[in-house]
Amino acid sequence: MTPSRPAASAELEHYLQALWGRHFRVSFGTAAIERSAFDDCEQLLPPLVDADPNGNLLARARAAHAAAHAVFSGPRFDVGSLKPLQQVLVALFEDARVEALAIQHFPGLRRLWAPFHVATPAPVASCDALLARLSRALFDERYVDPDAWIEKARRAFRAGGAGPEHSRQLGSLLGNDLGQMRLPFDARQYRVEPAYRDDHGGLWERPPAPAKAVSPSASSAPSSATELPSGATSHVYPEWDYVIARERPAFCRLRDETAASSPDLTAPAPALVRRWRRRLQSALVEVSVERRSSDGPLLDLAAVVDAAADRIARRSAPLRIYQRPRRRARRASLLVLLDLSASSHAHRELSRSGAQLLCAAAPTTLELAVDGFSSYGRHDVRYTRFKDFTEPAAVAGSRLGQLSAAGSTRLGAAVRHAHWRLNARAPREKLLLVVSDGEPADVDIFDDRYLVEDARCAVKAARRAGIKVLGGCLPGGSEPLQQRIFGPWRARLTRLEDLLCIAYPNPKEHHGHVNQGRR
Repeated sequence: MTPSRPAASAELEHYLQALWGRHFRVSFGTAAIERSAFDDCEQLLPPLVDADPNGNLLARARAAHAAAHAVFSGPRFDVGSLKPLQQVLVALFEDARVEALAIQHFPGLRRLWAPFHVATPAPVASCDALLARLSRALFDERYVDPDAWIEKARRAFRAGGAGPEHSRQLGSLLGNDLGQMRLPFDARQYRVEPAYRDDHGGLWERPPAPAKAVSPSASSAPSSATELPSGATSHVYPEWDYVIARERPAFCRLRDETAASSPDLTAPAPALVRRWRRRLQSALVEVSVERRSSDGPLLDLAAVVDAAADRIARRSAPLRIYQRPRRRARRASLLVLLDLSASSHAHRELSRSGAQLLCAAAPTTLELAVDGFSSYGRHDVRYTRFKDFTEPAAVAGSRLGQLSAAGSTRLGAAVRHAHWRLNARAPREKLLLVVSDGEPADVDIFDDRYLVEDARCAVKAARRAGIKVLGGCLPGGSEPLQQRIFGPWRARLTRLEDLLCIAYPNPKEHHGHVNQGRR
């Protein structure tokens, strides 16, 4: 009997993990799905059929084929000017190429896929049947086909290079030859053969969405936002892949929700709150100097020289030889983003107490929000709001009690969402303070550098938009990685007082240099 869907999914995920050392999420669709589909680390397979004794073998062949694409295909193909028949041929050559590479690593895969290649020569050629015969000819060296075009394609495939660009070149050239045979071809009715191969959708770039009228800051906005029944919202964000040096669109799904209330935390000491408030108020005051004033506490030496010259020349002029300082309170928005992953568990109390104290001490000129994040793969990034910008400080004390540390650290997605939240605030100074160990990681990523580069890209994008991004680096993290992500605008965070050193850098600089990594 065919195993249940959850059991079959888990079995295939373990199988692919054993093959490639990578996690692939495998699920089964409805009866409307005739061929499998894949997207990097995720696969959607046609449903299992209880009456089919080979159903589990077919599912394994499908999963292994899609995984070979994820491992060996690289960037998606650009459709460009290719016709539908040429696109099909490009995909068939790419199928054969990745399978050949996979078999070099694991020869047993040939025995898995071979039983499904059953196409044979037919007296009356059709385009679909010819494509199925080509698939077998590229896979099985012992298969002999009388058609000259198939043999030409097989020779060209064997004689060419090993990269995906070779698949595109062959598909374009041999597609022209096949088109000259005048065989009818309906791309909407075509089904890839053999049955274990995918629908080829994962090989091609998706067409761009129609252009919309957006604000200049909309580049940080999620590609989609959906309100969920629970009141949370679901957002989709891109992710930077340094391996292919490009952004993967609509790659991460983030769930934004408000933390539940809990018994209030113990309020911080009033004396400490007052001291922090004075410090923040001082940091938010912009001091300028009015020169050539008629009165003031300091002399303006340049004005004094000019006044002396006027007196010698016997010119009459108002006596304006003083400097007067002018103070102006700057209005600002500060978002404190807390790392709630399991790696920050040891410093959970430091993060909670610091966030609560900042909320209590924030002056009226500073609107402050406190959010947290953790992740369980790219489809499950969890973003929790403990205090929104317009909410009173008291709500932080009633929600931060729910703060817990679990999961992983997909930092780039969280920074992009915080960037989007800050962009929605009124025009004013904006600052993002990330409290984290600075070591991004997640359960579906096995390249230590991948999420570091994505986080660095997200931080750079926020800074280009005018947001001052600072890293409050918790103990135990890697200083080289923290440097890579935040640059010099970071500080080691080991005690509450350190938050005051980094919550606001030098107000005269666009980005204050707060590197305390070697103090």
